[in-house]
Amino acid sequence: MKNFFAIWTLLSLAPIFATSAIHDESDLSGGLNSPLEEAAGFDFFRADKVEHEKIETGRIGLRVILNTKEGTQKTLKGFTHRFYFAGKFHNLKSEKEIIRVEACAKNSAKAVNVATLVEHPLFTIENHKGEPYEILFKLKCGQLTTLIFDWDSYGGQALGVRDTALRAVAKFKEIDRLDFWNEKIHIVYRSNGNFYDFEKVHVTDGYKWDIVAHELGHGVYHLARVGRGAAGEHYIDRCYGEGIAFSEGWASFFSAWLRFELNDPAPAFEFMVPRRAPLAIERVPSDVCKGPGNEWRVFAFLWDLIDHNNDDESSRISFQELWDFSRGKEYTGLSQFKEDLLNSGYDPVLVNLIWDQTVMGNVSFDL
Repeated sequence: MKNFFAIWTLLSLAPIFATSAIHDESDLSGGLNSPLEEAAGFDFFRADKVEHEKIETGRIGLRVILNTKEGTQKTLKGFTHRFYFAGKFHNLKSEKEIIRVEACAKNSAKAVNVATLVEHPLFTIENHKGEPYEILFKLKCGQLTTLIFDWDSYGGQALGVRDTALRAVAKFKEIDRLDFWNEKIHIVYRSNGNFYDFEKVHVTDGYKWDIVAHELGHGVYHLARVGRGAAGEHYIDRCYGEGIAFSEGWASFFSAWLRFELNDPAPAFEFMVPRRAPLAIERVPSDVCKGPGNEWRVFAFLWDLIDHNNDDESSRISFQELWDFSRGKEYTGLSQFKEDLLNSGYDPVLVNLIWDQTVMGNVSFDL
């Protein structure tokens, strides 16, 4: 009988444990998307448009272009190309658009089936089966093949997710702080919701850059042990536990750092929290719950520490400095983070002024 009650107790608590291990981002993204089986029933992509151009005999050329939502074209690089040609497997990775393949000199007109991996040593874009995506197409010796993807197609959105992750890698490399990224971050596209489950990043729409970067931010936060693991239901304009608020606010702060210039006078998230979008980063509306238990006020405070926009304060702490200060600390919330800043010798007048403006809302803005 004791064993029966023990088993019953564990089964009754299982949903609680499962829920607590997921960041409920329904407010962030406007609710869950299509069921998984409807949203992610594909394993590879093909380009939305393919163009060809003649080049020197004996060479194969490849260019991958993303048509952005803003109407521009972005050339994407750093892919791994796999193909079987003239009795031999080739696995080539090059930043160059045109590569020499010896067998092409004798087979200048022959087409080659190619699989290009949509992954990176530090992250992978996976389908619902947990497999890295591939782009399938044909190359021809003596031709430069251009693969063109639209921002809103499945393939284009997967490449959009990849582009956001590459931006994160580049930003950390730029400040020489990539050493923390010692595990590959697995990003599932297209998932049945936007969330992080402490094992994988899940995203639904690749063009929603701010949401993708926010979810990736949770993975970075976890790898670098900036704060303690905290998850659950949360809303952008309400207060709740400081642990969740700090985790969510830091992830949004990371998203802003990836996207905006530090001197931008009015940075705003485009897709986060549709009911309140665009979501201003600097100016927190007066109806938002005040205090360190609110994620909007958390990322407003963190952003004001590093930005170069003088809005009655003139903080010049760099992201690199803040990163070095925060990494490995496993903060329980913004209050502990602030106290650590003060105890470490940061200007109390400046820190308290930013806290008063952003966290306590004593200087509020009605939007």
